[in-house]
Amino acid sequence: MDSRSDESLAVEEAKKRLRSLSESVDPLSVIKEHPIKAVGMAFLAGVALNAAQKGKPLPPSLFELGTQLLKRL
Repeated sequence: MDSRSDESLAVEEAKKRLRSLSESVDPLSVIKEHPIKAVGMAFLAGVALNAAQKGKPLPPSLFELGTQLLKRL
């Protein structure tokens, strides 16, 4: 019986930790810090997705531009 209460206590503690961490993490912080780069990456992702759906290879210039943007993010 004690292991059951210890287990529920551990679960409640884990839930509290997760909630406190989730409040402090901002997944949009990268976009807020680098809005132009984020828009560029979203555009390139859209071009790549469109090319992949149509079976076309990604143009080399766009691939290189994407890797350069990723390095700077």
